[in-house]
Amino acid sequence: MACWFSFCLTMIIFVREISNISSLNPTQEAALERLLWTYGRGIHVLWMPVDLVEELLTLTCFSSYAKRALYELKSAAVFSKNLLESEFNFRIVIDFSTRHALRLDRNELIAGYENALDERFLLEPVMLTENEIDAAIYQSFSNAFFSDRKNLRTSYTLKLEAQGGGGSDTVKKFARYLEEKRPLLCFIDSDKKHPKGCFGATSQHFNKYPKGLNAGYYLEILNVHEIENLIPVSLINLLYPDHSYGAIYNNPACRKYKGYPDHKKGLTVKDAKEQDETYQDNFWREFYHLEDNANLCGTFSNLIQKTKNYLEKTTPHKLRELLDDRLDAELYNISRTVTDWGISMRRTLS
Repeated sequence: MACWFSFCLTMIIFVREISNISSLNPTQEAALERLLWTYGRGIHVLWMPVDLVEELLTLTCFSSYAKRALYELKSAAVFSKNLLESEFNFRIVIDFSTRHALRLDRNELIAGYENALDERFLLEPVMLTENEIDAAIYQSFSNAFFSDRKNLRTSYTLKLEAQGGGGSDTVKKFARYLEEKRPLLCFIDSDKKHPKGCFGATSQHFNKYPKGLNAGYYLEILNVHEIENLIPVSLINLLYPDHSYGAIYNNPACRKYKGYPDHKKGLTVKDAKEQDETYQDNFWREFYHLEDNANLCGTFSNLIQKTKNYLEKTTPHKLRELLDDRLDAELYNISRTVTDWGISMRRTLS
């Protein structure tokens, strides 16, 4: 086998059935060989039912390494199916009845078998954000949420290529990856400062692309202003121990307002009233009784850089202790998506 291992995707792949196994054509055989090698190398997660594996083991077309991978699949098939279906929301299903299909069916990408021979399709997936720091932070939080899933950590780990796009140029990078047919996961700040506010220039560049899960990519525009709004309160308390946090942070009941302030500039009651007036709304009315110069959100300078510096020094387990699945629900959901796209085998076959 050649050097294509290092380019293979790190997602979950199912092969549920193959009809007429005794009369596989050479392309189908090559696709199976390739899937088995990449599974053996630990580059992606592969599942087949036991009876299918047993039938494939009767064939003489596979290399000795692919045969070893089949034996490995057989031993793990019953255990892994329930785990993969219950713990992950997305998978690729290779359809050996069609050659070139590529369509989305709910949470599954159905791909014809010749896609497994396309090096572009098997490139390592990219997680694209507006800058490299954002990408590193999402990756760290995903590892933290994954760290307490003991039933998964023994067999699986997370691997993906984190990339920063460069602000407004992010959409150009996004378009290039799509053209290359590279598996792509993308998170973009909304830059909205009010529920009725406008999306920022960067997110508006993505208007023509369908959001959510699509054939070959996943695109999400954050429900909050930017990544700073997702940083857990518990972590902010550690990073800024002597700070004027503002009413939103001082009162747990007000955390629902945390998604809109620009943490680089802070937010006063006067600012909030002006926003409501601009958008003819009363979103911030709960705070109208406070003085105009009262802080709703303090100014947190260099929050993202400080967060990245902290994450580089702590373990996923320690970071997990700071996270609350309910209070940090959006961050948790993002991390689950990253896990779906970045899961790979922990072990390899020598």
